Amino acid sequence: MILEVHVGARPTHVISRSLGIALLVGIACWSDRSAASDLARACDDLGASARAGSIQIHRHLNDDPNKVVFNAKDIRGGTGVVVGGQSAFLTEAMIARMDTSPSRELRTGGAYVTSARKADVGSIAACDIVGVILPESVRDPAVASLRHEVPSISFRLLVPLDWNGLLKGKLIQFGGGLFNGEVGDPGSVLQNFNFWSGGVAPLGKGYALVTSDSGHRGKSSSLAFAKLPAPGYTVAQQVAVKNYAGEHIKRVRDTTTAILQQLSLARPARTYFVGISTGGREALKAVSRFGADYNGAISVAPAWDVTAGTTTGERCNGLTVRSKGFRDLVKPTAPGATLDEKLDNFCQMVDLAWQPADDLMAFGAAGGKLLIVQGTSDKVVPASKTDLYWNRFAALTPEWDEFARYYQIPGFDHGYGYVPDFDLIGVLDRWVDDHAQAPEVQQLGYRYALATVPGVLWEGLFHGIRLPWNVHAQERKTVCQYPSTSTLAVNAFNWRDAGECTKR
Repeated sequence: MILEVHVGARPTHVISRSLGIALLVGIACWSDRSAASDLARACDDLGASARAGSIQIHRHLNDDPNKVVFNAKDIRGGTGVVVGGQSAFLTEAMIARMDTSPSRELRTGGAYVTSARKADVGSIAACDIVGVILPESVRDPAVASLRHEVPSISFRLLVPLDWNGLLKGKLIQFGGGLFNGEVGDPGSVLQNFNFWSGGVAPLGKGYALVTSDSGHRGKSSSLAFAKLPAPGYTVAQQVAVKNYAGEHIKRVRDTTTAILQQLSLARPARTYFVGISTGGREALKAVSRFGADYNGAISVAPAWDVTAGTTTGERCNGLTVRSKGFRDLVKPTAPGATLDEKLDNFCQMVDLAWQPADDLMAFGAAGGKLLIVQGTSDKVVPASKTDLYWNRFAALTPEWDEFARYYQIPGFDHGYGYVPDFDLIGVLDRWVDDHAQAPEVQQLGYRYALATVPGVLWEGLFHGIRLPWNVHAQERKTVCQYPSTSTLAVNAFNWRDAGECTKR
């Protein structure tokens, strides 16, 4: 009911406009529901295709008895059953068609989906897809045992059922942690980091999410896979290290894009790489090596040159290699080798895997945008190391201001304890869509989002008695763009009193 009409406006026009808006809203809702219904059916069909295909092939010897392993010959031969237009087998040719790079740099042996099912992730209805990307050579010719098959890349993809609606689906590839080896649940991973998207998991904002094990299987603290390409090393070991060093990034992106294309008949409108620590380093590798494939990236505390000790003794790329902790770290590597050989092998692996290029010109020229974030209280990846990477990049790239920003957050550790709450993904997305919407134009800021039990105890001991529910909402803080820093950035727990940003 219309209660008031301004002078000069005809009631019929107001009513027509109101009806028009209502009609558009109705069409949008119907379109989203229709898209969700279509993707739900496609998800069921993909799952049925995976189940049908698994019946046709045998189980290889595998650490996981529940994991069906297809042979590359099955993939290339298209043995899988197609259900409702969905095939659980993706040939290399299918994946390659989704590649937007000028040249096809990295190939696969095809890929397959082991399962696809509808699932509720929090309150979000999604298609939960688990799959494997095969190497070009499935068997290592240097050995005969089935236990020495060339490693594949396992991945998990979550797609909101309304992904291909009016939101124009986007994809976030999430990086790993430490030495990878495990496939993280992308939904829970991103829900645990409120600072990715302002306290709302990106899945709830229409983003598809994918994670992977980077091409080897094992505990994330284990380096048992680490061997450099060299005479006498097996093909399997070479492939594992190369994938860990960054090649898996491209292969996961291409395969995921192909699955989304088949599932929804649409490519991602935007593809972003997001990660912290090892994932932060992978974000830098993604945009430096495969810049044409990514529209943007968020790199938090990139573990690219971590200092493990304080002495000036023998080191490799900033790592103190004579400490007991370091020795324990490399013991699983290179079975049968001496400790010195293990250390040398590991240091070479660090050279290969932990050094992202600082030339991002191709990425920036293609319209990509990069956000780097570092906590000043990080004890795992010191802020000085991220400063070093940024300074090298900025010196090499006079035009960095067009596509990159680096921010330091006072009191923020390596993803632990105090976690700032700000919408980095939203800011990145808007900046990619509109070059004029730089983060400072959007007035990027943050608030305290979550307190751990130790944090609450600290509050009680040193800042007066504060109950947990009183430390969630705090005054909004300014994000300081490097080299500016908060006047109290050196104090891990004085974040609430952080002053204005000042030049160093």
